[in-house]
Amino acid sequence: MKVVVIVLMLSALVYPVAGAINTIEPGNTVFIGEDNLDVTAALASYEKLAHFSGGDDPDRIITVTSPTAFYISPSDFSDRSGAWYAWSDTATKASAPVAFYVDDPYLTVKVRDIDLDIDVSDKWIPRGDNAGFTLQTNLGVMTERGIAGAPITIKVKSPSGTTYATLADAAGNAQSLDVEVPSSPYDPGISWYTGDSRYSSGSYTVYLECNANNMNDNYYKEGTTISKKVTVLVQSKNPLITSPTETTTTTIATTTLATPVPTTVSPTTTATTSLPATTPVPATVPVTTMTTATVMATATATPTATAPGFGMAVSLLAVLAAGAFLISRR
Repeated sequence: MKVVVIVLMLSALVYPVAGAINTIEPGNTVFIGEDNLDVTAALASYEKLAHFSGGDDPDRIITVTSPTAFYISPSDFSDRSGAWYAWSDTATKASAPVAFYVDDPYLTVKVRDIDLDIDVSDKWIPRGDNAGFTLQTNLGVMTERGIAGAPITIKVKSPSGTTYATLADAAGNAQSLDVEVPSSPYDPGISWYTGDSRYSSGSYTVYLECNANNMNDNYYKEGTTISKKVTVLVQSKNPLITSPTETTTTTIATTTLATPVPTTVSPTTTATTSLPATTPVPATVPVTTMTTATVMATATATPTATAPGFGMAVSLLAVLAAGAFLISRR
């Protein structure tokens, strides 16, 4: 019997009882947007909360009417982070205990190529490589409530709009995308095999979401309860490598004609000899009696220089006259 008791006691030391995510102990951190919080222990015997921005007088006092279902309202707490004190009308800043701390949540996700160990957020990952995730958040402090980690969901949306609840690894095993984050940065150990036939080539959208104690429903704001979305292009070909563009060059054949050398043609001069008008020979030729001496004298006489053609005409007349003389002698 004693042995059983000792074993049970050791078990209690090694495996502490898990706390409730909505139960807040004194000095715990709560986040804007959380509701249904049990702040009974944090308030102790007090019924009010006070916030100080400087000095000894509070700048804001809130009366807690329902300590088992308290709401960290954005309107009351978004501009007043830090310590909130359990308060009463007779309390002072020096005597009032800290009830809890209020913080603004934040979430960030990065997609990593596990094979190459590089960040591929808003970039490209070769299809067939394994992708992993790195989570950054301040929600890990929720472990002080006795839980394993802040409940965060990794959202992966396909090119066709499908949001996955699980992702397959290289062996085909399904891995849940609901993870518990105890610290930051945090690797949940998920290996997404992008070469699986279930994942088509294209652009995938990845982001984180935390709805612990309805915080995302109450305080939906990018970067806080929902992270900024990143994309990763899954395809075999590097998008930075493009096919060469064929360029068609039209060549216009140009024929260069030799400039002709101008040929100077000397004008042909036609010599025109103007013949003097020939005096018509009368039908009846008068017979002229000439002596031999006269004829000889005429024949041998040196003609007077005349115009071209005139000598020919005179010679013709002389021949005719000689012929007529000879005829007359017969």
